[in-house]
Amino acid sequence: GRVRLPAVPGVLTGIFTERDATFRVLASGLDADTTPVGEVLTHNPQTITDDRPFGHALHMMYEGGFRHVPVVSADGRPLGLIASSDALDLDALQFGEELIRREEIAVIL
Repeated sequence: GRVRLPAVPGVLTGIFTERDATFRVLASGLDADTTPVGEVLTHNPQTITDDRPFGHALHMMYEGGFRHVPVVSADGRPLGLIASSDALDLDALQFGEELIRREEIAVIL
C-alpha cells in the first residue's frame, strides 16, 4: 500500500488531480463515492516556491510529466496551484494584446 505521512497543520502533504481520479480511483475499480481522497492523492508532490518564475514551473511540469505544481511559501505553506493550462491562458492573453497592438498600428497608418 501507500505510505501515508501524518498531516502537519499548514504544510502541504499532497494534491488530488483529475489524473488521480482517473487512474487511482476509476481505473483501479474503486468506488468514487466511498474512497477517501487521502488514500488516492499524490503524496509529497514536487512544489515550487512563490519567488520562482512561471517559466520554471512550466519546465518542472514538462520534465516531470505532470500538469499541476503546488506553489508554497519558503516554509512550505500552500499558497496556490499552477496548472499547465495556465500557460494556454497566458498565450491567449498575449495573443489578445498583440491583436490590440495591430489594431492601434492600423489606425496610425
